[in-house]
Amino acid sequence: MNPEQTPATTTNSSPTLFPSNLFEQYQLFVEETARISDRRHSTSNLFLSVNSVLVGAVALLIQQSGSKGSPLLIFLAFLLVAAGSVLCILWLQFLLRYANRLTVRFLYLSKLEQMNPSLLLSVFSNKELRTESFSHLEARIPVVFLVTYALAVAGTLTNMFGWLNYLPIH
Repeated sequence: MNPEQTPATTTNSSPTLFPSNLFEQYQLFVEETARISDRRHSTSNLFLSVNSVLVGAVALLIQQSGSKGSPLLIFLAFLLVAAGSVLCILWLQFLLRYANRLTVRFLYLSKLEQMNPSLLLSVFSNKELRTESFSHLEARIPVVFLVTYALAVAGTLTNMFGWLNYLPIH
């Protein structure tokens, strides 16, 4: 493709295209959007796998520390919790960035379809075919891991210091 024939946006975000190869530009943009979506999926799988391993390791370290709480094992568990928490925050930021990028691209594709209804199928601009984004639902997964890490810390500290012994049990 000639560099002078690349799509651009004006100040009002309306696409400026070259009609001679409109379909090729549209197709290229759809493919690039799909690649971004695939990268988001791969990124989520990586973070999900790493956090799953970390939660398992934390559980194992806490279990192996015993009722007295071996200081070294507890310290290692807390280090893994800290690392997992940082990863969850990064994961959440990545997901929200990907969601924003994809939303902008879908709006762009929708505008292209609306501007050229005789040349392009109405896939992105058709409200009946449009589905809700899973990015915001997917962004809840790192929060679940953060809560799991917080519960692991709270449970370990409660067990170490015997805080449940102070509750009146009838």
